[in-house]
Amino acid sequence: MGNGIGRREASNSMNKTRDPLPMTVLSGFLGSGKTSLVNKLLHSARGKRILVMVNDFGDISIDEDLIMAEEDGMLSLANGCVCCSMGADLYEAFDKALSISPPPDHLLIEASGVAEPHKIANFARAEPDLKLNAIVTMVDAVNFLTNLEDPHVGEILIHQVKAADLLLLSKSQLATEDQLRDLSEVVERLAATTAVVDIAAYSGLEELVLGSPIRIDPTPASSFAHDHDHEDIFCSWSCLLAGEITAGNVRSIFQSLPSQILRAKGIFVNADDGETYEMHRVGQRLEIQKSMANTDNPGVARFVIIGTTQPEFDGIVARLDAALKNIAISSRTVV
Repeated sequence: MGNGIGRREASNSMNKTRDPLPMTVLSGFLGSGKTSLVNKLLHSARGKRILVMVNDFGDISIDEDLIMAEEDGMLSLANGCVCCSMGADLYEAFDKALSISPPPDHLLIEASGVAEPHKIANFARAEPDLKLNAIVTMVDAVNFLTNLEDPHVGEILIHQVKAADLLLLSKSQLATEDQLRDLSEVVERLAATTAVVDIAAYSGLEELVLGSPIRIDPTPASSFAHDHDHEDIFCSWSCLLAGEITAGNVRSIFQSLPSQILRAKGIFVNADDGETYEMHRVGQRLEIQKSMANTDNPGVARFVIIGTTQPEFDGIVARLDAALKNIAISSRTVV
């Protein structure tokens, strides 16, 4: 363990000009559909270099049409992504991930079916070259309630659900109405404020699970633009805001958004110190940190949210729009 820390200290000096590597922990009990989701994310990487870490290659089946080469415990994929095994030493595995050249854009950890994801996430919280993007837990609509009653694994499932920033419901098309109703009641009791997404109804999973880089476009976008996709089940809203704002105000506004907002992100200049910051919210967890991203228009903040198209969404957006206008210091106009 000591050697792993020493190597990471050496890598830190090389990574000072880079933003920390975003890390997502994918959790869920055995058979919940993690492998299928990983393959979907790899197929839809769209140029993003995803590094997938698994406990063992035998635990996951990467689609053969993606695999280009295997060497030194790593699978090189044709789309530039990489898959490697974590092994028993997480310190060493993270050190290996941070040493890969060219560096990946995102680290996706497929936890074992009986792992407690918050313990893995704690490594990202302690490692300055990593930043936790989200803990995403898959819930098997058919088998979750049965497994929950098993005295040997029930507590594991509870930990996995409670630790999640985002819950993904799998196999809903195979479940009965009674199963879905009972499952909804149990999940509501375990994680009342955590957003739940049925993956059978949503095709934009890579955006929800991995997020995307924040950038400020050189030309303003519409201040109130709905993008109704995915059979009108989900929608997004974005705005550009002229002027500096404080990180405290941003945190207050976005932390108060209800659970219908699945993901929020933004980039802005903090009026308190003049530095550029990024804001990321997944589920109810929100983080604000300094950004090293280059922007073409540093005087303009950009915010994006993704949510469900329930009737409340328009009201949420209207309140958010008004709140953002009120906190701008240099200009109170959303362009």
